[in-house]
Amino acid sequence: MAIGGGGSDIWTPSSKSLLCFSLRTNLPFNAKMLARRLTEMSDLVFAANAEMTMAIAPETQVQMLESLARFEIEAFDHARAIAAPRSAEMGAVDLQREDVLQSTLRQALYLGDPEVARAPLRHVASQLGLSITEDCKDWSRLAYEATKVLLDISKERHKRQQGL
Repeated sequence: MAIGGGGSDIWTPSSKSLLCFSLRTNLPFNAKMLARRLTEMSDLVFAANAEMTMAIAPETQVQMLESLARFEIEAFDHARAIAAPRSAEMGAVDLQREDVLQSTLRQALYLGDPEVARAPLRHVASQLGLSITEDCKDWSRLAYEATKVLLDISKERHKRQQGL
């Protein structure tokens, strides 16, 4: 958001900002559910930013979580679009895999274990050319939020696999 004259860009915590990106779906129900989940996730990130205690820059957190969500959505949609027809048994295996993944992610959230999000966040950081420190409280917060994003994405994949 540009504030003031001369075209200078100044961002303050009280400034309104807007993120906009494609959810890569043409189904209104799926878009509504996914948008709601991503909004909840971003609200938590911005609330943490309001505390002004973040060693990982707020814009870096937003960029990483947004990239993680985009990557997961795009990868799933691409894989489904090019996949050959599958048997009912293989469909059931895919649904069971999502159930197991969701259980693992829920357990990680319950136990406060950031390890499940470490590899996905490292991948996103690498893709964005970012270097992040994993030994601070901000890393734990980011990993916690990323775990919730991964759980929401798994739930969405589960629904999409069933045509919901």
